[in-house]
Amino acid sequence: MAGFRTRKDGSVYPVKYAQLNLSENETYTRPTRCKGCGRYVFYYQNDSGSKVFFDDLGPPWPKHECSGSGRTSVPMYAEFNWVKNKYRPLTVLKGHKGKCAPFIKVKVLPGSTGIEKNRYLWMLENLRTKIYPVLFQQRFPVLCKVSSFGSDSVYDISTFYIDSIGASYELNCVGLLLTEKHAMELKGKSQNAAQLDKILKLYLFSQA
Repeated sequence: MAGFRTRKDGSVYPVKYAQLNLSENETYTRPTRCKGCGRYVFYYQNDSGSKVFFDDLGPPWPKHECSGSGRTSVPMYAEFNWVKNKYRPLTVLKGHKGKCAPFIKVKVLPGSTGIEKNRYLWMLENLRTKIYPVLFQQRFPVLCKVSSFGSDSVYDISTFYIDSIGASYELNCVGLLLTEKHAMELKGKSQNAAQLDKILKLYLFSQA
């Protein structure tokens, strides 16, 4: 099994459990076992000191509420919903202001299926103002999967964030993951983000 670790430059990469140095004050997510009940869970921490155990990754990001009242049956890795539902980790590579805005360059990691690929993420304006700041922090795990819209460019995207007082919030939305060529073609058809939003709203509507 692998975890996901953040380098000092902000890039996120998968590493084997044995390679994680738990003494480092870094941001990462890794699979582990609960000492109270023995179940496989996911441990998340960030460089601000926030720490959370999850029963599973992806919506609804269920926290592990363990009473420590005894050992239970331990599910295999493949039984986790994020694996069964074909979610894949997504990491932000670089924001492209001017040349490609409001797209964000991201990397979709293989997960349990598929191959690693670079794509350009786009969301509607009301979602960009809410989701992009969380993605640019590169401190929280992000998962994506092909949506039910009927196009392999439309993805369900899910993440969470922890605010300054320690409260956590789930964020789910739909976005487009496009090749660089396709992103530039769409960018060339508009002069600003509002016009681009209109083009892609029509695209999403046509796929519904």
